[in-house]
Amino acid sequence: VFSGHRDTHFKFLQHLQLGDEILLTNRDGTRNRYRVSDTLIVDQDDMRVTTESDQQQLTLITCYPFASVMPGAIKRYVVVADFVAKSEAAPHTRKRMLARIEPNVGL
Repeated sequence: VFSGHRDTHFKFLQHLQLGDEILLTNRDGTRNRYRVSDTLIVDQDDMRVTTESDQQQLTLITCYPFASVMPGAIKRYVVVADFVAKSEAAPHTRKRMLARIEPNVGL
């Protein structure tokens, strides 16, 4: 589970659709591909989106609505993506990076 700001790092979440792929690059450079399986809007107190699943999944959470200029949104936009595959290390992995999340464009 990762969370991020709706107007910076996770702004791209609003454009993801079911079936889109997401690349997650780990600190060691290995890349995991995930496919979006669900998107939902929940109350900020709804913790069911952070519970473990029987499947290997990636859950991304940000404040909602995206266009809001007011801080303190009480809704959350959630993207759930199922694991697809692991690939070799990325060529230019930054040493201090914990993880890098990006849409997998071009597939």
